[in-house]
Amino acid sequence: MFTCGGEADLGSYLVSGIIEGYDADYDSFEYTMPQARFSTIAPKTKTHLSVSDRSVRSDDPVRFRVKATGQSVRGYVGLDYTTVRMQYSIGGGWKSFRGDNKVTTNGAGVFKETWLVNFTRNVRVRAKALGDGVYSPSKSKVITIAVQKGS
Repeated sequence: MFTCGGEADLGSYLVSGIIEGYDADYDSFEYTMPQARFSTIAPKTKTHLSVSDRSVRSDDPVRFRVKATGQSVRGYVGLDYTTVRMQYSIGGGWKSFRGDNKVTTNGAGVFKETWLVNFTRNVRVRAKALGDGVYSPSKSKVITIAVQKGS
């Protein structure tokens, strides 16, 4: 499988060709190349999330570090200008952080964020790289932050 340059390039292809050449006596000849079939896939992404502290008190700041990487011929490399959405869950569905949709821009696909935990219950957090038409979207593993009462 090959990775491709965009969604429009995804699919299965059949390649064939004819080589035209000349020998030492300037006589021309043709050689028909055998057909070859190949498929392209969208490059995958990985999203990694780390937190400064997994056990905090309400109104304590928590620092997040998110790294988005994309599949390339050299392995997984940091993705610049990838849109990442930070999300949290308390008991139910996922909600986005205020000031959502951060963009990685530092050359390594990394951004850092500080969040003031204003809950009195444990909270689950994750990062989600949204994909961009070339790379597929991905989500980080979920991290649970234990919130203790009092200050």
